[in-house]
Amino acid sequence: MRLRTTTRLMAWRGLTAAAVATAVAATVALPAQARPATQPRPDALATATRVAETVTGDGVRALTAPETTAGLAVRPATAQGRPVPTLVHRSSRHVSVIAVLDAAHGGAAATIDFANALPKGHQLEPADDGSLIVVDGRTVVGTVAAPWARDARGRSLPTHYRLQADGTLRQVVDTRGATFPVVADPKYSIGFYRVPVWYVEYYWSEMWRNKLIMDRYGAPVSAVVGALCGKIPNAVAKAVCGYLMKRRYSTMKSQLDYGIAHKRCVKVRGAYGIADFFVFSVWTKKCIK
Repeated sequence: MRLRTTTRLMAWRGLTAAAVATAVAATVALPAQARPATQPRPDALATATRVAETVTGDGVRALTAPETTAGLAVRPATAQGRPVPTLVHRSSRHVSVIAVLDAAHGGAAATIDFANALPKGHQLEPADDGSLIVVDGRTVVGTVAAPWARDARGRSLPTHYRLQADGTLRQVVDTRGATFPVVADPKYSIGFYRVPVWYVEYYWSEMWRNKLIMDRYGAPVSAVVGALCGKIPNAVAKAVCGYLMKRRYSTMKSQLDYGIAHKRCVKVRGAYGIADFFVFSVWTKKCIK
């Protein structure tokens, strides 16, 4: 009995040693075979660069470490908390930071996070067309173009931005059915103009009052426009607000309805004079009172 047990123990030890040796060999070989997230296969990176250049133009290059360009502190993007291959393109007026996604990021809501690249004191605000406005205090100083995303075949994919509380710019891409790699980017344009702006915030009681007026009349009649633009102190801006409210009545009403349904307040941004046509926007935000 003792001989049989000893024989079995030796056989088990031999098997364990063999398994350990195999595991160690695989572990030692792994670094030579694996690639960091920021170093994709050369053919995939070449494809991503080619697709990106169809949108941005020639001159796309790899972004492997944080750098400052055109006053922006750009750095490699992340997805699900891990770095992803990132490209950068600079023209005379724009800087594009382009993330590259592989098949591991497939799905209806693949998220890419771009760290806050703006100078100190600047922040991003939404615009009605899906783009973003860069503001410094009460002055518009730049834009981030509406987001785009394309797969390896050049097919456009649904995408949108989400602003994070810490200043991170998150881009959400629907990659279902995409051919990888997928590229997506925010394109910054900052410092080429300065446009003073005004803000109006509608709080809970004001939102309900405006909603009831809009529901009662069902159209941007004088009573509705007066209620929506009455808080604006500047006469010229108030006149432009009235014109834009009539043109964007449905947008304002949908934001009021959404805000009331989700217990959020409504904020309006506009400019003085004709610039209002370019910076006017309505969105919801967390109520502060």
